[in-house]
Amino acid sequence: MTSRILKIAIECQKRFAVLLILLLCSLNAIATEQVMERLEYGGQNYLIGIEYKGLSRPLWYFPLDSYLKREEITLLKRLQPYQKGMTSACWRGYVGDWSIRDDKFFLLRLNCDPYVLHGEVKTYPLSVVNSDWKSPVFANWYSGSFWLCKRIAYEFHDLVPVCQVEIKQGKVLKVADFPHWLRDAAMKSEKMKKQLAAYQEQNLKPYQAWDEGLCQNFFRCIRRVKPGMTLAEVEENMKMFDPDGENFKAAKAMKLADSGADGVLRFYVFKLKKNAASKDDIFLDLQFHAGKLKEMRIGLNGKTEE
Repeated sequence: MTSRILKIAIECQKRFAVLLILLLCSLNAIATEQVMERLEYGGQNYLIGIEYKGLSRPLWYFPLDSYLKREEITLLKRLQPYQKGMTSACWRGYVGDWSIRDDKFFLLRLNCDPYVLHGEVKTYPLSVVNSDWKSPVFANWYSGSFWLCKRIAYEFHDLVPVCQVEIKQGKVLKVADFPHWLRDAAMKSEKMKKQLAAYQEQNLKPYQAWDEGLCQNFFRCIRRVKPGMTLAEVEENMKMFDPDGENFKAAKAMKLADSGADGVLRFYVFKLKKNAASKDDIFLDLQFHAGKLKEMRIGLNGKTEE
């Protein structure tokens, strides 16, 4: 009788320990930025996010969770034979790659935690979830909605939703543009980074070099600029990026239109030649109406539209 009670006590302790670990994992997952799932659509790569009450930015989202819960699968246990470790940035133990093709939602692969060295192993076999699964897996179990997001800089807080996706039983019902004011910047930021990296590789000495720190600084600033601000308010918020006001002096001298309180100011983010325009310049067009900022568009190669 005593041994039986002892066994029950030990079993209760084990279950309590598991519950405690899961609780701590959940709390840490909320506190620590989680590696986001990725999705390929229309020749573009996105991050999958979802609106979270009380936050002004998208939060990570894992479409595989609905299948794991339905089938009562504890995936972490199944991944243990393949894992070399785990970090607080990836409590679920994997990072999913997804795709939308022919109006259907597919799971392509399960990647290892990118912050843990797994040797040559970079992905897990999909059979750890279902023995019949081979890539691509039609996600007919999934119904719901999420955002397709882009990073406008290298920081988590600079994540911008650009599309909203609705899916029912794996079939895509809608992919709609998300009306975020920084959507244009988000869609072009990757091209900007590649273009600027190419300049650095060529050892060019532009008027204003752009390195990773400056890129973060710029996007951190423009996130503070909102439609409805006056030019003075825009200037104030961009001071960290443009402390000497050189860009704004140039912008004020280059009014593209001027009709009372209406106008467009071109603000150069990256200018290859100091005193001349170049097709390789990267700029902002700030459109004002009645003295207030109406719209901001990022331009590449002399164009604000591609």
